[in-house]
Amino acid sequence: MKKIITFCFFAFALVLGTQNAVAQNTLEINKVANEKAYELRKELKFSNEALEETYQAYRAKALKQYSITKHHGVDSPEYKKNLAMLEADFLAKMESILTEEQYARFTLINESK
Repeated sequence: MKKIITFCFFAFALVLGTQNAVAQNTLEINKVANEKAYELRKELKFSNEALEETYQAYRAKALKQYSITKHHGVDSPEYKKNLAMLEADFLAKMESILTEEQYARFTLINESK
């Protein structure tokens, strides 16, 4: 819990310190990653360490997706290729974080959305 509060304070300081759109997008990405990690924790009931790793995985995925979108656009073949690779990396990271049973439930939840 302390890490999350510290992280929120850090994110807030970033917004106050910079006025560009990237910092605001990063703050939004962090917020969404935090929400997704907590939603998944409600469904799968995992530890605080797994929660932090899950948050970091969602955050890294969103930041990379933002970067890919910014550099390649949405309709390019590179975008689709890089997005597929990003999703595969994300799923591999989640598989390493979660137990087999949790990962199976995660894939069901992920496919239904």
